[in-house]
Amino acid sequence: MLTNTGPDHPDQITHIPRSCKSRFCPVCAKIQVDKWVADMNRLFPNCPYFHITFTVPSQFRILLFEKRSLLNAVFSAGARTLLSFLGEQGILPAIPKFFILSVVT
Repeated sequence: MLTNTGPDHPDQITHIPRSCKSRFCPVCAKIQVDKWVADMNRLFPNCPYFHITFTVPSQFRILLFEKRSLLNAVFSAGARTLLSFLGEQGILPAIPKFFILSVVT
């Protein structure tokens, strides 16, 4: 939402987000993501971690939207890729095989 700052400064516009709770809203979606991260931080021990994002080419997104069952294949491919990379780097034996995978649609 945009609002005018008043008669003293008629040329200034301030962006004031509304709490619409839509996952498509950049403000509200961030609030939900921040809440999820805080919940996960309370659940798991305080330790170093990496946040890795796998993206799906835009050409495949409609297919995944129409055939939601294919998401399991996407999850599996991401996990296998990560395990393969960690194995090649010689890191895998030193860390537990534990991942949190999530889909952002």
